[in-house]
Amino acid sequence: MAATVVLFGGMVGGMDVAMNANAVAVERARGRAIVSSCHGFWSLGAFAGAAAGGWLIQRFGNWPMPSSSPWSLRWCCCGRCPACWRTPRGRRAQGAAAPAAQPLPWLIGLMALAAMIPEGAILDWAAVYLQREMGASLSVAGLGFAACAGTMAAMRFAGDGLRRRFGAVTTLRASSAVAMAGLVLAGLSSSPAPAIAGSALAGIGIANMVPIAFPRPGTCPGLPRAWACRWSR
Repeated sequence: MAATVVLFGGMVGGMDVAMNANAVAVERARGRAIVSSCHGFWSLGAFAGAAAGGWLIQRFGNWPMPSSSPWSLRWCCCGRCPACWRTPRGRRAQGAAAPAAQPLPWLIGLMALAAMIPEGAILDWAAVYLQREMGASLSVAGLGFAACAGTMAAMRFAGDGLRRRFGAVTTLRASSAVAMAGLVLAGLSSSPAPAIAGSALAGIGIANMVPIAFPRPGTCPGLPRAWACRWSR
């Protein structure tokens, strides 16, 4: 199982870099911000899984999970295979400078790291926090990340318009303040309801921080988009 998880993580990481590099390519070709909306679909899927997963486990136990995995894989393949034919084909950059020669990817990577730590904390630990520390049921515990993912999805679909109207820097500053307020509320709560509300507020702030960071290194002259997205990731 450990070997499978390691392989799974590596494949997901490579796929994630490729998808973000492709989104940057499409954004540059269209001349308008789209990366936030692309990330919005990830949050939409995370919201659906988190909201339904806790209820399914509490209602039916663990038995539906193994049997549902092959069906999930089939739906995943059915959705991604047609999409592969519609994605633009990028060209390999020749003689591009290595990221070590350019400081910007490192700085943007650190910013993306700071943005993804709270997102990962809520993703991995919100349900544990609600269940073990506050005595929430499984169905309620799943709402911690579901609330975060839901507000993230909504804000990411709105994020491209916000970035075009207010600019990336202003949007990033406001998002950081809202995310910190939500994390403080969730951490200081003594019952599940305000903790879930804090997670939702944090999702509003976290939503557009990573989509703002990812495209920026892709605009560096002579730096391949895949290198840039890998450094941000």
